[in-house]
Amino acid sequence: IDEKVNRIEWLNKHYKSLLVLTTNDKTVKLWKIFNKEEPKLYNFNMDGKPAPESINKLKVPKHKKGQKVLSHKVLKVYPKGHEHHINSLSMSMDNEHFLSADDLRVNIWNVERSDDVFCIVDIPAGNLEDLSEVITSGKFHPIDPNLFAFSSSKGIIKLCDLRLNSSSEKNCTNFEILEDPSKKNFFSEIINSVSDIVFSKNGRYIFSRDYLCTKIWDIRKNKAPVNSLRVTNYLEKRLCDLYESENIFDKFELCGSPDSNFIFTGSYNDNFHIIDRHGNCNCTLEATFNNKKNQMIGTYNYYADKKASAPGNVNFNHKILQGTWHPTGSTLAVANYNCLFLFNGVTSQMPYTK
Repeated sequence: IDEKVNRIEWLNKHYKSLLVLTTNDKTVKLWKIFNKEEPKLYNFNMDGKPAPESINKLKVPKHKKGQKVLSHKVLKVYPKGHEHHINSLSMSMDNEHFLSADDLRVNIWNVERSDDVFCIVDIPAGNLEDLSEVITSGKFHPIDPNLFAFSSSKGIIKLCDLRLNSSSEKNCTNFEILEDPSKKNFFSEIINSVSDIVFSKNGRYIFSRDYLCTKIWDIRKNKAPVNSLRVTNYLEKRLCDLYESENIFDKFELCGSPDSNFIFTGSYNDNFHIIDRHGNCNCTLEATFNNKKNQMIGTYNYYADKKASAPGNVNFNHKILQGTWHPTGSTLAVANYNCLFLFNGVTSQMPYTK
């Protein structure tokens, strides 16, 4: 298994040190990140000089406080919970449990116990070639530790309550749009596959992303989304080309702002989108080194019939898949290739109707 980091999940800070979960393809680790003082030694006998001639002239080495340096160590390793690649990590709000999900399974772990894992969702594998549905994402509710949600490649989001049944698949609320069978085509299931879900910070909404759209669901109303906001709808006529180049399988992630009013999601041409929850405005920004520090960037595109405008040329090799908001502030971190771009105040100029 490659030594790499696919996902990170911070624990809620109740300690002097920072605790973070990371995972590669199969194994989850809990890390402690802390400041450590490196002692500075002095008063040596030699110190570039000849050795003392008399024992009475020997000096006792001393030490004093040095600079604080950032250090880390592995506290726990959680192995053997997954046979397939892990695609999600999510921490419960009480800091006692965390969720990990792969294509076929959702597990819940106790942070203190690395030798025991509880499987709450398990899709029968059988012949992998005959699989019609896989799990794409899983998240804990930000306020209620008994609730969690997971999404699938069939475009379904399931909200589950751990208090109802040990098998969460049997007692869950489904959020899905029932498509007219007459309008289905070869690409329908691919573009409707949910690539990522996230709860709003207040826990009232679920934000989801598929290939063309971002949807906002009210957890109290599962019949239809509150809003369906098109992000890359201009690619609908190019699905054949996208399938041949495999770009149609790109997994764009999303995250919500601390006030739950705005959504971040990625796109092509080194662009990403900040969309207000009511779907009135879509801010398109570019994450490149052409941007100057402390200078306002981006274009504000108002939705006409909730459709995003198409760019002139689309570079499918330049795509932004990941980004995250500061948990309390206005700073947004966006990953592009091996670079990290920090944007501040990206929502300050956006019109928003409460």
